[in-house]
Amino acid sequence: MSMLRRQFNSILSGVLSPIVVRRKGEKTEKEFYSKLENIEKSQTELLLDIIRENQDTDFGKKYGFSDINTVSDYRAKLPVLEYEAIRPYIEEQDRTGKPVLLAREPEFFAVTSGTTGKPKFIPVHDRALVDHKSSTNLFIYSILKARPKLLSGKILAIVSPAVEGHMEDSGKPFGSTSGHMYESLSSFVKNKYVVPAPVFSVSDYDLKYELIMLLAMMEKNVTYFTTANPSTISKLVKMIPSLIDIAIETLETGKYPNLSKLPLDVQVEMSKRIFVDKKRASELRVLKETRSELRIQDLWPNLQAVATWTGGSCSIFLDQLKGQFSEQTLLRDPGYLSSEFRGSLPLNSDTNAGVPTILATFYEFVQADKWDSGEKEFLMLHELEDQEKYYVFVTTSYGLYRYNMNDIVQVEGSFEGKVPQLRFVQKGKGVTSITGEKLYENQVIATVHKVEREFGVDNQFFVVECDPETARYSLYYELSPRVKEERLDDKGLAALKDLSAFEKRLDEVLREINMEYDAKRSSDRVKPIRLALLKRGSYEDFKRFYLAAGQREGQFKIVALQYKKDIKFDFAPSIRWDSALTEAANLDLVAASRHASRLSLTTSEVSNG
Repeated sequence: MSMLRRQFNSILSGVLSPIVVRRKGEKTEKEFYSKLENIEKSQTELLLDIIRENQDTDFGKKYGFSDINTVSDYRAKLPVLEYEAIRPYIEEQDRTGKPVLLAREPEFFAVTSGTTGKPKFIPVHDRALVDHKSSTNLFIYSILKARPKLLSGKILAIVSPAVEGHMEDSGKPFGSTSGHMYESLSSFVKNKYVVPAPVFSVSDYDLKYELIMLLAMMEKNVTYFTTANPSTISKLVKMIPSLIDIAIETLETGKYPNLSKLPLDVQVEMSKRIFVDKKRASELRVLKETRSELRIQDLWPNLQAVATWTGGSCSIFLDQLKGQFSEQTLLRDPGYLSSEFRGSLPLNSDTNAGVPTILATFYEFVQADKWDSGEKEFLMLHELEDQEKYYVFVTTSYGLYRYNMNDIVQVEGSFEGKVPQLRFVQKGKGVTSITGEKLYENQVIATVHKVEREFGVDNQFFVVECDPETARYSLYYELSPRVKEERLDDKGLAALKDLSAFEKRLDEVLREINMEYDAKRSSDRVKPIRLALLKRGSYEDFKRFYLAAGQREGQFKIVALQYKKDIKFDFAPSIRWDSALTEAANLDLVAASRHASRLSLTTSEVSNG
């Protein structure tokens, strides 16, 4: 494609895209507002519509869908279900093509990790796709209203592959819903996107991100950046120094040096996007020569908005991105989102709480403490209380019936006084207990952040391990790259000023936050928290391990609090200082680190540091 043709298409799509998005967004918004007038009525109508559509399936007949006329009937007929309860129905429908679970035939399957080790395959049919697209339209439209130039330039979107494999019986593809929607875009709309879909299927982790960031650096006018996980943004930022020269060379010559290493379909798509652009090459060269550290705002000065998770354990990575975005760039959380369903849509940028997707999902809730204690008092949206925490159970048009998400959400006010806004707090498994103290993941995150502020440091990532056998919690902690190695001064490991003091303060703050933890610590039923400082690069090793084990990259999240038995990664080779070890053993760890030659340590210095 010629440069002139590219410029023409870019200008045309920049004019038409906002018009199309605004038209679709306004239509969805109108329907959404109509359902807000009586949320109990609209939720009941949605449930009964789903039931009626699927009452003649094998599943519907088993559970008497034809006799369900109220929410109470539904609850009486169906128990709460986990995925393993519906797996046989999904597999039989895929094998036979008959309406076993669904009246509609799935087009593909969204895949996610399962608690049993077997992947979960979520059927996605035409109605589900329409619902997904409507939610996306409403979300983008809400940003467009706040930033009218949002779609004036290019979109940098990072998604999981559309196809990761095929079902054994039917041969239908499985992958990510976002990837499927990305691939199904019209050729005209695809012109708006920086990265071609085949790139997301590149199996080599480093090469894939090299391609993504190379294409992004070559494009100055990126106005919208969307990727669910901020750890992805953090990784791309770290790649800038190593890719700047390759980007300049590619723009000057119109040739990418690693093109021949790529799969053929990726070579074809990359060739369409690689061309001589001496102006952009010159801009990057000037940036390289005049900036000590290139930031996102330097590369894409017109960036209007970034959509990425901001809550829970993802806040760890957002802290690493401070200063990357200009003041004009809006940060918008995409909401409570999983492979099973989209749970909320934040329509404002000052919160990660969002409106429930009431056009597509029937919701039930149980107050978190009650569910944990065995009580099952189910509530609908209109019955929720502000600031209360709840477990979530959903019913969708694509076969999830009273489905236990094992997620905890908190109500954060209401949207225009008509529907609760939901904020994802943590997975249900983000709760641990050694002897009844019930420590929550959000408490752990808050504790680490508070102590970091007091000590003037921050992290690359961390995981807290709960070990009931030793009655101890352990914090595995990697320092942020912003904490320079010069802080490892001649006193020894002084990056945290005093590791033992940092460790002691962690324990103090946990006791302040959680009274049950404090009580168990006072009686010595729970031992003091252990701190293990990790080597640089441990996060990448940690992530690679889980990706190699089959976890999908687009769904990769750090669960900041886990039982020891659930952590498959071996932290031992990554530890550079461990409060549980002797001084001599810690000296050996430090000596083995890559900075050992610069650190002149003595046993007494480590003891004092």
